[in-house]
Amino acid sequence: MAVWVAMGGPARSEQETADRFLNKLIEQGHTEQALQYLERAPDNPLVSERFKQRTPVLRLKVLAGQVQAVTDLEKRSAALRQVAQQIDQEARGGLVSEELDALKGDVLARQATVAANAARRDALAAALSEQLDGFEARQINYSVVEPLAIKAFHMHRRQTDVWYVPPSDKLLLVLA
Repeated sequence: MAVWVAMGGPARSEQETADRFLNKLIEQGHTEQALQYLERAPDNPLVSERFKQRTPVLRLKVLAGQVQAVTDLEKRSAALRQVAQQIDQEARGGLVSEELDALKGDVLARQATVAANAARRDALAAALSEQLDGFEARQINYSVVEPLAIKAFHMHRRQTDVWYVPPSDKLLLVLA
């Protein structure tokens, strides 16, 4: 399936049609189609040369965006490492741009966040095991709940759930 965007004269705004089309694909969760579009953009006579030159960076941005959907910290960390390696490879290949530098900084910040979250998770699991005799944390979930929001959960017959609510907050729990 080929996707082409007509350029038909000057773009209606500062942002060209190809950029707007790509952003819409990403916003609507069609990242695989966005990657295919970027792969084919260099052969598309209707796409500007400026956009064609940016396709390697845009592809990396889409890949970095896909990582956000990965919930497992170890898998997210590995995916971010892979994107960082691809960014470095592009830079070694001679691609230099502010956009690439900004993306590298964003990926490094995300890697640091993932590492910090994993460290917090591990520290919490260790503290729970220490505080509750014979308790082994197998899953830890962290939620920030807005006031008056409803947080749904389900019960397990052979699992103990431990909830921590900071002393400064309140939680109304309804068991049905």
